[in-house]
Amino acid sequence: MKFAVLDFETTGTQATDDIIQVGLAIIDHDRTVSEVYSSMVKAGGKIPAFITGLTGISNKDVADAPALDDVMLDMIPLLEDAVLVGHNVGFDLGFLQRALDRTGYLPFTGRVLDTMDFLRIFFPNLPSYQLSMVSSSLGFQHDRPHQADSDALATAHVFLKCLDELDELPLI
Repeated sequence: MKFAVLDFETTGTQATDDIIQVGLAIIDHDRTVSEVYSSMVKAGGKIPAFITGLTGISNKDVADAPALDDVMLDMIPLLEDAVLVGHNVGFDLGFLQRALDRTGYLPFTGRVLDTMDFLRIFFPNLPSYQLSMVSSSLGFQHDRPHQADSDALATAHVFLKCLDELDELPLI
């Protein structure tokens, strides 16, 4: 089974906001991260100062970035036959569906898993479910929080740790 671990950085949280960075980590059937796709995305408007402060992504960073159409063209093959995984995946799935619609693609209809659900089951005593805190608690390096490629890779490692925990459950 192939998993596509997705993370977007955006100009905000509303449906009208733009994707400004994409991170996608592919986990193959042997549970290894085989590919990481990352791209800045040209924003349709100005990036708010708050978002630049949070992500470090400025208007200058996306000025020469590919358009959303080009990024989706690169992403679609990676999502094919994959289970979509995300940390609080509803946010990223909503942006993915709107991006697919805006660029003329069919909606993503594959299965979707949220690492937050796995963490609540396998690690209910974590002090926080914030990705950087979870990464630290589970012993993973997460150097660049709020950068889509780093967040996707951190989420992939968290997901793989949860799958290891799942394997340890008794059959009965």
